[in-house]
Amino acid sequence: KIFLDHQVFMYAVDLKVGPTPQYNCLGKIQLNLTNKGYFEFFGVELDPNLHVDQSKSKGHHLTRLGALYDLQIRFRCPRRYEGKPVVPSHWLYPENGGLCMTFTFPYIKQIKKVNLTGFVKKPSKDKWEAILANEAQGKPHSRDQDAAMAAISVIPKIYCQFCPRDPHDS
Repeated sequence: KIFLDHQVFMYAVDLKVGPTPQYNCLGKIQLNLTNKGYFEFFGVELDPNLHVDQSKSKGHHLTRLGALYDLQIRFRCPRRYEGKPVVPSHWLYPENGGLCMTFTFPYIKQIKKVNLTGFVKKPSKDKWEAILANEAQGKPHSRDQDAAMAAISVIPKIYCQFCPRDPHDS
């Protein structure tokens, strides 16, 4: 199953009728969201600094899928083909794939197979797939989630050269 919208995914997981609850049929899924979609799904807020609001995070939907054994996280190009940003803001963060995985980790660490595809740098892809595979198998790894979350809160905004800046933005 491929989900292009986090709200549709949440609806499918919450569905109380049909084959979903009876057969727990969501064993292999692909999340194919925009960067904004991933941020919204995991409760990431950007002002004043990048942080996760746990009360807004919907990541727990991934932990409720007992049959989920294969998750593909696809990162879309951060720009539309006509050159306009997907996020309706004029700033971007570097390497959104690796950044996204930092706040995704607690919700997917139990899944046996996680693959990253799309617009994610190969070193980041390899690093995260190894960490997640080790975590799912109970093997040691060097991941310190608390330190990683603290580090992302100080990442500076990078202004997009193609978008006008808000004169009131600091």
